[in-house]
Amino acid sequence: MSKGFGAPQQTHHRCLTTVMLLKMDEPLMQWIRWLSRIAVWLGKARKVWGAVLAVPFAFLISWGALPTWEPRLRIAGLLLQLLGIGAVAYGLREMRLLFRLPSPRQIAVSWFTRFPRLKEDAVAVVGSAAAMARAGAVTAYGRVSLPPTASLEERIAALEQDHQQTRDLMGEIRGRMEQEARVREGVLDSERGERAVQDEKIRKLVEEAAVGGLYLELTGILWLVIGVICATASNEIANLIAKFAYDK
Repeated sequence: MSKGFGAPQQTHHRCLTTVMLLKMDEPLMQWIRWLSRIAVWLGKARKVWGAVLAVPFAFLISWGALPTWEPRLRIAGLLLQLLGIGAVAYGLREMRLLFRLPSPRQIAVSWFTRFPRLKEDAVAVVGSAAAMARAGAVTAYGRVSLPPTASLEERIAALEQDHQQTRDLMGEIRGRMEQEARVREGVLDSERGERAVQDEKIRKLVEEAAVGGLYLELTGILWLVIGVICATASNEIANLIAKFAYDK
């Protein structure tokens, strides 16, 4: 009997242990989820982080390669200037690829191939004419001519036949006009849809070019400004750093 009661008790203890572990892990999982949301939030500004972290990265390179402050600042400024120029060049390349424009090499090759020759080649212009016939539906309409001696009943029957033919002809013309109007309306709707799709593509293309070019231009300007300041006023900045360190 003790063995029979022992198995449910062990299962109960295991369940309690699992519940306690889950309760203990709940704050840890909450911290992990919060850190993952922070990582996603920081990742959305990765372009900004790249532009900002490039500055200390350039200074770290010059710090490790040179012994004194003046050449460190000058070389760091040179590196930032090169990064700024590279960012602008990369932005121009991306815009060229976005709008499918030829590269400078292709433009140069095309210009050289159009070099005027000493002897021009004769160009034969052959004229040709083509006639296009459009097949359309032909409606036959006949009228019965009555002799002068026709009776009144015959004349009335001929008038009724002419009236019926006229009505049939008008109905056929109306049907053709309505069919042509529907075809034209379908063509116009298709053209409107295609134009809307093309307009949306152009809008996205211009938006991508504007936003991407703006980011690259701002990044390049930031690097160029810091690089010019460090490379131009490297002596003065080095003296200020040395004076500050001496005062300390």
